[in-house]
Amino acid sequence: SKPDRGLDPGSVMEGIGAYGAGLINADQLYELECTSLPGTGCCSAMFTACTMASVVEALGMSLPKTASPPAATVGNELNPQKLRDCTASVKALFALMRAKIKARDIMTRRAFENAVIVTFALGGSTNAVLHILALAHEAGVELSIHDIDLIGQRVPLLANL
Repeated sequence: SKPDRGLDPGSVMEGIGAYGAGLINADQLYELECTSLPGTGCCSAMFTACTMASVVEALGMSLPKTASPPAATVGNELNPQKLRDCTASVKALFALMRAKIKARDIMTRRAFENAVIVTFALGGSTNAVLHILALAHEAGVELSIHDIDLIGQRVPLLANL
């Protein structure tokens, strides 16, 4: 039977612990997994995958509005919007290559500040700090954990997703 409370990926994590402790059996864990996750694609909360999709979009490394549409329809078919996103992304990639625009031309200090702002505003995963710092390092952009803290201090939490 389905639980009477809302479930999310955190519920699955709790369920894995309950299974390991012998509090639920494998069938109960499977039912929990099936009812906690909304479908294909990433999870229903701002864990690392969803956060980083938003970060990549905020950095300018994916096209606007491509981070959030679901991968599948309610009927578990490929979402036609994702196909349009892929087509548009390939066209943009080839245009950037023809113009000799490289990732480091896009991922500027301001782009990283924007990514930090988006992360804080959406209540993104704390893992984003490590990923943003690593991306900045690879892009040759000076950015420190102190910078992230200073930027984040002025950003309101708009939604706790």
